[in-house]
Amino acid sequence: MVLGPCPRRVRTMDDASVDRTQRADVPCEHRTVEWYKLENERLLEALRVREARVARMEDDLVLLAERSETLDRIVSGGWWRLRLRLMRLFAVVSFVRRGLPQREMTVERDPLSRDALASRAERLRSQTDRLSSGLPVSLHRHAKDSSVRRVICSLADENYLGPLSICSVGLEQYATRHGWDVAIHVGSLDLARPIAWSKLLFVSRLLEQYEEVWWVDADAVIVDTAPDIASLIDVDKDLYIVEHRWDEPSGRRAVNSGVVLFRRSDWTTSLIEAIWHREEFIDHPWWENTAMLDLFGYQIPDDGTPPIPGVPTAWMDRVKLIGLEWNSTENASAAVAPVIRHIGRRPTVAVLEQMMTGELRRANAVGVARET
Repeated sequence: MVLGPCPRRVRTMDDASVDRTQRADVPCEHRTVEWYKLENERLLEALRVREARVARMEDDLVLLAERSETLDRIVSGGWWRLRLRLMRLFAVVSFVRRGLPQREMTVERDPLSRDALASRAERLRSQTDRLSSGLPVSLHRHAKDSSVRRVICSLADENYLGPLSICSVGLEQYATRHGWDVAIHVGSLDLARPIAWSKLLFVSRLLEQYEEVWWVDADAVIVDTAPDIASLIDVDKDLYIVEHRWDEPSGRRAVNSGVVLFRRSDWTTSLIEAIWHREEFIDHPWWENTAMLDLFGYQIPDDGTPPIPGVPTAWMDRVKLIGLEWNSTENASAAVAPVIRHIGRRPTVAVLEQMMTGELRRANAVGVARET
């Protein structure tokens, strides 16, 4: 005797007590308001079951970790300890992969998504931490155990909050890898001057707490986190900066303060004060960079053309010129393998953000490829 499939009861328009397992038998044209209510209840019930399952998995994960630690203490054999740790690792990975919602994992993998950058911008704007001087900053500590305290920093106003958010992604990746803190400030520190001059005040306040302060402009991105700029530091140098070149006119060069490392010293304090007091350059198109060039002995043409190298002043004795890769721009000042890609000013902020995001995405893709 061959048993056929169990017959199903046919649902009618008036039958509100139909078993929910029969919902698929109802054609679309016969679905009533009551049917949709039941379907909604079924979906809500499935969601509650899913949430309960995740909660149970989290509890199981905690219990598993506790039991594994207990077994580690009990078992003294070396290979048993290794085996238990591997079992615990595999269990944790399994639970996490099954328990975390896929959407949250996707956001975590892509820090450059629209939502992630918007969240980052809001976090930077909130400025929950403060320096000893009272200045509010978004401060993230990644410093390793070291006798030298180091920080990477940047600053911008609300108009450049988007580029600053993108810049901070690279800063945090670099800081995590090399053990630097990250300090970000949103807003001007002196409303009487253009925002670029606030760089000097920000660096000066950070030097009260850190031995080394690395400034990176908000329109630049770190595209290679492997090299450590700390390896370039010499005991007799207090300022580390890149000198850019121009194809035309030939022979024109100038240091660029968009990326510069300061070491705490009396010399550094005096330099910052000397730059600040060059008030004739407050509204110059290159702002504080022009004041620095003038102090170092460069000639600043009145026609707006690139600076002309002059006789180096005594200030240059404690300045170290580092490679183009630490502040790579365009043309003659573009590095073959940049560490920092300095995009610079663009027609609109939206264009700048698009270029910065593109550079950082390509850099992350190259980094993943190297690791695999």
